[in-house]
Amino acid sequence: MDWFTAAQIFVLSQGILLCIIILSVRGGNRTANNILALYIGITTLGMVRHLMASTDTSLHGVVYGVFILVLLQGPVLYFYVKALTDKSFSFQRQSLLHLLCLLPGILIFFQQFFQLYPVLPITGNLFASRHVVPGLFLINDIIIFAYGVLALRLLELHRNRLENTFSAIGTVISLNWLKWLILFLLAVRLSYIARDLMVFLGHYPVFGGKASIFLLLNAGVIYFIAIGGLRQPLIFTSSVRKALESVEFSEQQAGSKAQTRTSAANTQIKYQKSTLNEKKINKYWSRLETLFEQQQTYMQEDLNLSHLAELLGISSHELSQVINMKSGSNFYELVNRYRINKARELLENPENSQQKLLAIGMEVGYKSQSTFYSQFNRQVGMTPKRYRDKCLGEAQTGQTIN
Repeated sequence: MDWFTAAQIFVLSQGILLCIIILSVRGGNRTANNILALYIGITTLGMVRHLMASTDTSLHGVVYGVFILVLLQGPVLYFYVKALTDKSFSFQRQSLLHLLCLLPGILIFFQQFFQLYPVLPITGNLFASRHVVPGLFLINDIIIFAYGVLALRLLELHRNRLENTFSAIGTVISLNWLKWLILFLLAVRLSYIARDLMVFLGHYPVFGGKASIFLLLNAGVIYFIAIGGLRQPLIFTSSVRKALESVEFSEQQAGSKAQTRTSAANTQIKYQKSTLNEKKINKYWSRLETLFEQQQTYMQEDLNLSHLAELLGISSHELSQVINMKSGSNFYELVNRYRINKARELLENPENSQQKLLAIGMEVGYKSQSTFYSQFNRQVGMTPKRYRDKCLGEAQTGQTIN
């Protein structure tokens, strides 16, 4: 046994072990965990084909039909994201329509392979040489890419809902780790599509030196998504559900669908049926500014849209409309803008020169230093430390801070 075969067997065993571990987890989102285990299992199955080819393993022709299941990678990834981002997710009868993605693989298998080798022992290399694998995996790459785009859309909508409701969003609840993983998968699949097209057309060796890269990439994906899934806590806790349901109920009463990050034109269309006129909008906006500037409500670390609406005596939907139309941003962006402006004010004060940056971040409403630094750098263009040093340096030289 050479080192590459040993590495393949090791990664395959790790994939099986991770499936067992994930299925044994009792807490968190059980449905999402089950789907995650299924995704890792299907990904591991795809790697079995490479192991068979590299070892030239012989199997009866009908057994190779199991590799058609790799076409479920895309739908399973999509349903994993849906299970994480939809608080009321459950499989419905129409979910079975996604099994139609298996149809191209079934047709390829029977037309190009099974009719020629129904029960004879066939080696992995012969299976590949009949262009069954290139055709099968080309379709799989296209399906994964399409479902990956749909999954990114779900993640974007999920983040938009959170930003329109909460003033603070952690990287875990926003599923940023999964977003970057899917973006990586899309980039990889694009390269696979180009490769598989060349293989299918006979311009590229089926099993060349790229097999080790395939193993490395798939092993990385398996480990990353497994670790991310195991560390992923339950997103829709009772407090999160309550806040989201309050906003959704208010929007339903107003006859509107949740939508954020809209352009000025779309914002007007979104609220064209609203009962709020310009006079009321200005009135509520003025009350909101007073609440923020005098009582500094934005500094409450757990502030959410429904709570702020209660303080103003209006509905969540009305407050969302006021913020969208007057600030051109959503609730999350508005609160963070106020927090960073206050942080800048504190950093500019020489009396705070010895105060820890984390303490300043927590004072203005942030729970963690990483979130504070990220927002500050995003809005100001530099870190809080660099900004304070700049301010103190300019103060000592008598310069004016821009």
